[in-house]
Amino acid sequence: MTAALGQQGIAFSRLPAVDGKDRPPEALGDYDPERSRRVFGRELLTGEVGCFQSHLNAARAFLDGSHDIGLVLEDDVNVPDGFAGVIETLQRLAGQIGLENWDVMQIGRPTKKFFTPLQITGLPEGFPTPLRASYLPVTTHAIVWSRQGAQRFLDKRSCIIMPVDNTLKSHICRVGGGIGFDKALVRPLNQGSLINDGDPRARKGQRSEISRFHVISTRRRFVNYWLAARQNRRATG
Repeated sequence: MTAALGQQGIAFSRLPAVDGKDRPPEALGDYDPERSRRVFGRELLTGEVGCFQSHLNAARAFLDGSHDIGLVLEDDVNVPDGFAGVIETLQRLAGQIGLENWDVMQIGRPTKKFFTPLQITGLPEGFPTPLRASYLPVTTHAIVWSRQGAQRFLDKRSCIIMPVDNTLKSHICRVGGGIGFDKALVRPLNQGSLINDGDPRARKGQRSEISRFHVISTRRRFVNYWLAARQNRRATG
């Protein structure tokens, strides 16, 4: 990432990630395994908890600075050519929408459900269409925070009970403020995730609870559908 961003002259700050590997669940701060089983359908892997805490630290670091928007990239992103121009366009777009009118932009995966196209002028030819998105895709490898969005996410989070991407999705379904695009602006590298490494519980023992996890995740999906549809009606109305 240092080489990829440096080659395009993009200034950035590197934030050390929280390493959840080889640590017992009770040593992972505000993680609640009992609520994870009840709400998410299974306990989280220690790597998932570490990833969540890393994103919380990134949001706090952004808020500690003076910038109006904050781009958070995980360390396995394929930085496209001309990305500096993409960042400049996102800055202009954020201002046109109004910094008080959105919380987070999902730029790492296309939005396909519960959205309304935004009428934005002056975007470069071929730039993905920005969308008022009530149901964000599940990923956090490339997101953009507004100051109010990062603060609201921190304020409304009580403890860690789901992976950060699932939590962000449910959060936006409830409070709104999501911006998506009809095409991804940034994609992850084609490599396997390291989030399972070092966790002796990695998916171990979950086969016996797969039906429970399926029931709970399906119920959560339908609740999010209903909330996102309600948010989308408000946006179009």
